[in-house]
Amino acid sequence: MLNKWIWSNSDYETMSWHDNFVHAISYDPEKYSFELDIDHICEWIDPRNENGNFAFALAPATLIFENASDLDIDIKIGSVVDFSIHEIKREIVENKFRPDIPIFKFTIVMDHLGRIELNATDYKMYVRKKPIESDTLWFTKEKRGGISLERRIPET
Repeated sequence: MLNKWIWSNSDYETMSWHDNFVHAISYDPEKYSFELDIDHICEWIDPRNENGNFAFALAPATLIFENASDLDIDIKIGSVVDFSIHEIKREIVENKFRPDIPIFKFTIVMDHLGRIELNATDYKMYVRKKPIESDTLWFTKEKRGGISLERRIPET
């Protein structure tokens, strides 16, 4: 399930954002950060009955790409209601100005909508609440407490 509240670039290989619903996107020019408010799927729960539907352990989370640059957003939202991530790809790119600091190109592939590309030195994902079991892949705004880009984690 969830074994930590803050995730980063060093956790990339163990993470998945498949079907994580996006509630908001933001770019903060003062912090050079690109931010997403998502419902993070902490666990896919196997079907427990004959209908074969999965359940999900969901938690609201803030995904922040640090020292973001070269932001390119190509998303078409038509009648599609599901604004979710298919996958996030990562590759290292050359840092001509500071070779000692790695820069990564992140490609956020959106389900049926397009993609977001950006360069960043790292990402942090702050899981803001304890996961709750859900039959859907996302929370309503009321259930999740509205839109938030907070970097707070629950007190443990």
